[in-house]
Amino acid sequence: MGFYTALESVNGLMAGQQWRLHRCRRNCTDTLHYYITDNHGRVITPQSNRRRIGLTLDELLTWLEQGSSNYLAQQARELRRQIIESA
Repeated sequence: MGFYTALESVNGLMAGQQWRLHRCRRNCTDTLHYYITDNHGRVITPQSNRRRIGLTLDELLTWLEQGSSNYLAQQARELRRQIIESA
């Protein structure tokens, strides 16, 4: 599974929860970072120093795995497994 396929799968999971996946506009590295908002526009992913530094795709999957939703945790584990197998 390629990066963009995995990202599209994560985006689909977010849409099922009525959440939106956003790419952080500013970052100082070449790694893409993302954050999630709920249906009211509030950021629900962890923040550092009240800034939206975002999470990498791997960190985002880890965050989903540790969440309270068993469904999201299962789907995140499955996505991670598919990414590892295709690497």
